[in-house]
Amino acid sequence: MTIKVVLLTLVAFTCVYFMSATNRTKTQAWKKILFTLFVLFMVVAIVLPDTTTRAANWVGVGRGADLLLYILSLAFVFFAITTYSKFQQERNRTFALARKLAIYEARLRQQLKDAESATRRR
Repeated sequence: MTIKVVLLTLVAFTCVYFMSATNRTKTQAWKKILFTLFVLFMVVAIVLPDTTTRAANWVGVGRGADLLLYILSLAFVFFAITTYSKFQQERNRTFALARKLAIYEARLRQQLKDAESATRRR
């Protein structure tokens, strides 16, 4: 029984943190919905562990713990792919910004050289 209290407390803290963090950052609605469903699934799995075994048997998996492992594995792969994709987008933005800055600086240097040579001719 003690582990259930600890797990439910951790789920509550995670939920409060996620919901408060979404106020600071833009989170897409479908992510909030998926997170809410996942939290509900975790609460049901903690309070009624036999439910996960029945759900596992219904989809053709032997034990509820195995089903949870499969679901968490899929969630991890999804997280890794989306994180990698966002990283690549940010990297491309940084490269584009660096290119624009280099071009701007080169033009500025050229304008300064042109201005210096014009003042020397006078």
